[in-house]
Formats: sequence, C-alpha cells, structure tokens
Amino acid sequence: MPEILPPYQIDTPDYVPGMAIMMEPLSAKHRLWMDDYEYYDQLGRDPLQERKIWGITDPKERVEKLKEVLEKYTKQMHRRLILDKAVGRGDENMVRCLVETGMKVHPDIAKALEEEAKKEEGGEEDKGINDLDLPDKDDSSVAPVHKAALTGHVNILKIFLDNGIDVDLRDEFGRTPLLVAAYGDQPEAMEFLLRHGADPTARIDGNDLAKEYLNEFAYADALEVTARIGNAKMVELLLQKPGVKVTPLSITAAAGNNNGYKILRLLLEYAGCLAPGQDELIVAESNAHLRQAAMTAIPIAIPINDLESIKLLLGFKYPEIKNGDIGDSRVPADLHKPFTYGAYSAVVLNRTDKFEFIHSLGIKEHDAMSLDDVPEGQTLHIQHLFDTAAEHGSIDCARMLVDKYGANPHVIRIPPAVSPLYTAVQKDRADMVRYLLEEQHVDIHIGNGRFVAGPTALWIAIELKSFKSIELLLQYGGPVNHIDDEIKNIDGPLDAVLTTHRDATIRFRAESNAKAFIDDARHKYTYPNSHYVRIKLTSDDKSWIEKLQYRRRDEDLRKEGDERELNKIEGIGPQWDQVPEFPTNQERVDELQEDDELIPLFEPAFVAV
Repeated sequence: MPEILPPYQIDTPDYVPGMAIMMEPLSAKHRLWMDDYEYYDQLGRDPLQERKIWGITDPKERVEKLKEVLEKYTKQMHRRLILDKAVGRGDENMVRCLVETGMKVHPDIAKALEEEAKKEEGGEEDKGINDLDLPDKDDSSVAPVHKAALTGHVNILKIFLDNGIDVDLRDEFGRTPLLVAAYGDQPEAMEFLLRHGADPTARIDGNDLAKEYLNEFAYADALEVTARIGNAKMVELLLQKPGVKVTPLSITAAAGNNNGYKILRLLLEYAGCLAPGQDELIVAESNAHLRQAAMTAIPIAIPINDLESIKLLLGFKYPEIKNGDIGDSRVPADLHKPFTYGAYSAVVLNRTDKFEFIHSLGIKEHDAMSLDDVPEGQTLHIQHLFDTAAEHGSIDCARMLVDKYGANPHVIRIPPAVSPLYTAVQKDRADMVRYLLEEQHVDIHIGNGRFVAGPTALWIAIELKSFKSIELLLQYGGPVNHIDDEIKNIDGPLDAVLTTHRDATIRFRAESNAKAFIDDARHKYTYPNSHYVRIKLTSDDKSWIEKLQYRRRDEDLRKEGDERELNKIEGIGPQWDQVPEFPTNQERVDELQEDDELIPLFEPAFVAV
C-alpha cells in the first residue's frame, strides 16, 4: 500500500516589520487580537507564530530569532506568554534564554486576581483598541512553572528551581507544582519535585476559582488527586511520606478512575479497613469514617471503574450483588443509572467481564441513554452498545455483542444516522475498521447523515485525516467518484491526492491535475485542515487501484427500511433536521483546525447577533 500524507502546510502571511495584517469585516478578526492587540495579530497569531519560529529546526537559530522577538516585546506579561509557549513545547534552550534575561517567571497571583475581580465588578475600565499602550499586568492564568509540571518537562523544572523558583509556589487555583503534576499524571515530575523538597501534604487552598472548577477537590492534597487520576505507583510513593494520610476523599477519588482496584486496595489496607491481600473487612471504630466512604463510593465506581473495584466496594454494603446472588431481591433503585452507565463504559474500555456482570442483573436502560428506543426484548440497547464499541475500537466487546447478543454491524440507527464503520473511522480505530471490513464485510458505499447518499466512511476518513483507515478502505475498494487516467494507467512514481467535496464526492487525482485545488486550499490560512490527503504512488500500487470501486448511484443506495431522504433534491421536509448532513467528530475537527506552529483555532472577535 502507498504512503499517505497530510496536506501541504498552509501558507500564512509572512511577518514584515512595521506592517500589520488587516482582516475585514470585524467578524474575521480573531478574539485574541481584541484581548491584546500589542501581542497578537488580527489572525490571532502570537509573535512566535508570526515569525514561524517553530519551523526552525536548529535550536541555536531558534534562540537567535527569539532574541529578536524579545527586543520588541519587553513587557513582562508578553515575555511570560512566550515562556509559557516554550515550556509547553519542551524547548529547553528557549526557556533557558528567557530565564537568563532576568524576567519575572511567575505572576503575582494575589495581585492579578484582585485586579481581575475589580474589573469584573466594573471598578476598572478595560483598555480598548484605541488606547495606545496596554498596562503591563500579570495574568494569573499564565504560570510557566506549573505548565512544566503539568506537561512533565523535568529538565525545564530543573532550570526554574536552579534559578531560585520556590518549589511550592501557587497558581491561580492555589495549587503547587506537585499538585499540578499529579493532575497531569506526570510521575517523573512528581518524583523530581518531591526530591527537591516539595511538600507532599500541601493542599489546594480552596479559593473561589478552585471551588468553581475543581468541585470536591478544591481542598485536595496530592494523594487525593493522584488517587483520582489513577497512578498506583505514585499513590504508593506518597503513602510513604510523613504526614500523608488516607482520607474519605482519597477513597471516593480512587473509585472514580477507570482502573482503581490496586489503588483502592492500597488505601483500604493502609487505613486498616481490609486485611492485607484479602477481601475480609476489618470493622473498628477508628476506621468507621473510611468504611462509610467506601460505601459512598459504590455509585461512583460502578459507571467507570473495573469489575474488581466494583465488587470490592459492593462487599462493604451489598455482598449479595457482589456475588451475583440477588435472588428475588432487586438491585436498589439508586444504583440503576450507575449500572446502566457502567454497561456503556465497560464497552468503551473493552471490558467484557464487567458488561456481562451488569447485563446479568437485568436492569433496564433508562430512556435518556439512547437517541432511539431500546428494542423490545432488550434491557440494554445492544445496537447502541455496538456503535459505542466501534467508536472506541473495543474489538472484544464488539465480537461479544455480535456473537452473543445479536448486534448487527450493518445497521444504521436513526438518529444518529451513522454506520458503525463511519463511527470507527472518525477516531481512526484501525483494528475495528479491519474487523468490520474483513470479518463483517460491511458496505463501504453506505451513506451517513441526513441523506441516504450522504458521505461515506472514506469521505470522513479524508476529512479527519484518519490515515490508517484510509489505507484500509482503499484496500477494500474505497469507493471514489472519479479516478484520473494517469492513476488508472500508472507505470511509475506518481504524486496523487484524494479530495473531498461538499456534495459528498471523492476524487482521486494526479497532484499535477489538482494544482488549482491545492493552491486554493493552501491560501485558506484560517482553515489549516485542507480537504485532501496526499498519496505517494508507484507502479506496485496498480493492483489495488484496479480494484477501486466507483460509488453507486444515489438510487442504488437506498435500502429497505431506511426512511432517510435520498439526497438534497428530496430533502425538502423537516423530518430529519435533527440529523446533520455531514456528521463529524467536532473535537477532532477543532484539533485539525489549529496549527500550533502557524495559527490558532479561529475564534471571531465579533459575532453577529
């Protein structure tokens, strides 16, 4: 099979000293420019993106370019933004260069929060685009030291500490770098910070911001955060530190991650609630509050955690459910929804044992769980669960649902009107795509979305740059709507492109024939995700090219029982307005719409009302 490559990088306007990019109308200007017109241009580019510094591969040359930028950007708030970006990309040379300028690495959090509160209360006017000079104010949200902890860049943390930064300084949420490293699941950073004197008992200080965004973790310590994130090694390390204690929150936190059995055992054994290596409960007055926490954690664990964890906790309150011996009794009503969510999460995480345990309880799925009705005779919506398995690449669960529970890989549920193949391709689940094509022989022509003749799986694979799925779909016939003669008659190396179009068609073209299309895409610099992929062909590819299929005619795509409109000509009624014409994974779209080297995701400064 050929090499499949992303589109050419977009051509953003070059930086010219003394000249500014002007975007019209107002809705074309980026929100970031409105926030700080001294630092960002109207495309939302920062100075590093403007000058295309991240495209420079030589570290020394990159630092020299940085020094040129620093000559213009002398304000501490701007230099901290540059430092924060360098930290996020792990560029030690740039970080060292910035720190050596003597800049103020960490903002004055208390002062910044006070100024922001005044602004919200209307006590201070915002500077507008007509003001000549913006004040050099600290931004509490830009904390490079904590960014290094979050991203696990230990060498950059060392640069900061070697330059006198306090190992326990706080960010706007009141977190130390150790707490942030715990949130980021960065064990090496946590170990480094602990070796350099970080306080293992430090707690988030519970300020208003922490209460608003961190909820029950607004006062959490590193053990509680690490238990929630699910890093058993770090839980074990923290339990060895003086002053660290098991709390009710640490137990409920461990129940809320998706692989918490080892952590729950560590905590419950350390706290004296469980006999080491056994499920035997130890009842004592001293551990009553922790045993109560274990019972409270049951509905937290059921939706997300593994079966071992769920059974361990059920033993504290519902031993009959734990043993699968519910007899004539019923599962308590307050556990019905958690168990339903647990069935779906079991499929997401490919846990057949958990799914079968929950299914055996006979709990009926609540109405809001699926967009369409649960079929008669089913307690859980098996087809919805199969779609979930396809989305997350859960092969074992997919096979189980087909072989044991009657799921049909060829069915499109309406809504959401997407096939399992289309769903799997959106996340580039190559093993699932291969299973559907090789073992289930699903129809590659089937349309998705509002219309029967809507986009195919290959169409969305190209749009979302699902490269492994593209290769598999080409191997199994595509399909495409057009193939250039140069490709059909290939007898040597050839650069080609697969292009997608708003009529849901796909064209397989020699790159030389698609030059106008490619050039147009490269000049759409606010849209980095161009509508094509590149393919490097050789004469060895002729065999699969000859097997490519042309997309069937619209009239031939309709199948019995499919009530969707055929195409836009038929699409005159409101009956399917709730189903999009081009279903997509918006998270992936946003990811592709941002090129960190060149341009941010577009956010308009002004939105028409």
